[in-house]
Amino acid sequence: MTRGWLAFPFSFKKQSRYYRRISWASATFAFYTDVAMGSLGGKLKTKEHLTGRFADVMSYLYLASAVLRKYESDGEKAQDWPVVHYTLEYIFGEIEIAFQGIYANFPVPLLGALLKGPVRLWSRLNPLANPVTDEETASLMGMIHSNPAVLSRLTSGTFVSHDPNDSLNLIERAAQMKREIEPLLRTIKHAKSSVQLTAEDQLLLDHFQAIKKRVLRVDEFLESEYHHHQKVEKAPIHHQASA
Repeated sequence: MTRGWLAFPFSFKKQSRYYRRISWASATFAFYTDVAMGSLGGKLKTKEHLTGRFADVMSYLYLASAVLRKYESDGEKAQDWPVVHYTLEYIFGEIEIAFQGIYANFPVPLLGALLKGPVRLWSRLNPLANPVTDEETASLMGMIHSNPAVLSRLTSGTFVSHDPNDSLNLIERAAQMKREIEPLLRTIKHAKSSVQLTAEDQLLLDHFQAIKKRVLRVDEFLESEYHHHQKVEKAPIHHQASA
């Protein structure tokens, strides 16, 4: 009910709001797990959808703590804050969805009606967070694309193959090349008439389009290959009787 404002945060900086939300979500989680165990007892083990939603809440709370710990251990860099903010809003949005699922599907008659009715309504009026929007996602992706240092720091330790045909390698090359030719692409996009490109610019553009095509390419097959595969799947399997 207090939205975590009575909790004492670990930090009084801009991330303090998320420490308060962790305290708020943790208290809610602890209360409803006790309610579930007290009302269902041993039957709780068989309510896998319900326990799965509780597990979602606990897992996301761990991730929220990890995000804040990483942000602070990296020196609270200003360029990292948009990533931290977006990630935590997404996490708490998912926690809210899990709680809504718990309220809507609590399998105890009278208690379930109470949770599905007034408790669920109050939770919708006073949510932990709302789902992140497409606009927020696009904005974050644009920021990361224009700040390769942020992406490099976020993905440090991630294996990227040197094989030119590897999918992740192709994506990395396409992103890097797009950054390099961004001014050229912008010029072409906003030109009111045809643009005369130099041989070098045309070569770069062709190379980028070729890599982009490979990244976006999906599996393809002929109709005859599809029908042949269907026949193989439907063919009866004959087992030889052992002597």
